[in-house]
Amino acid sequence: MKITFGKNRNVKAAQEVAGGMIRNARDFEHFYNTSAEKLFHVALKIVNDKPIAEGIVHDVFSDIWERRKTLSINVPLEAYAVRAVKFTAFDRLKEKIKKEKANKEISTMTVVSGNPIEEEIHARELQGELAHLVSQLPLRCQEVFRLRREKLMSNKDIATGLNISEKTVERHMTRALHFIKIGLK
Repeated sequence: MKITFGKNRNVKAAQEVAGGMIRNARDFEHFYNTSAEKLFHVALKIVNDKPIAEGIVHDVFSDIWERRKTLSINVPLEAYAVRAVKFTAFDRLKEKIKKEKANKEISTMTVVSGNPIEEEIHARELQGELAHLVSQLPLRCQEVFRLRREKLMSNKDIATGLNISEKTVERHMTRALHFIKIGLK
């Protein structure tokens, strides 16, 4: 008797194997012939890639065959295999997404850090432009900006040192940052 896929699949043979264990190669062959196509479609629906879906089904069948003597399940074997295919497919999908994300991050890093010499020149030009813009600020505003950004002092320390209120320090910083932002555009 020939076992085929699809509508004519040998359900009785699958139920016989599913009801018991895979005792020999013949049981496994019956199970394979009656379940492979369904498992392939389950995997394909998840990963949307035929070679990967085939690999998943192959791995699940290999695992079942290797563990046939110790495998103890309380559900029909086909249901167990469907769940195994789903879990494996989702794991492969997660791996694929992680790899794509890592590759994207690497390519982004490569683009950002393309030419170190060019980046150094750009950074120096930016620092020069920033220094020029700061020098155009009113003197007190310049002083507050430099103390905050270059000396890394807190607003409270700047206010105490310059004998002004913290609110005045905040206004000077807001004015300086706004002026610099417009100047850099």
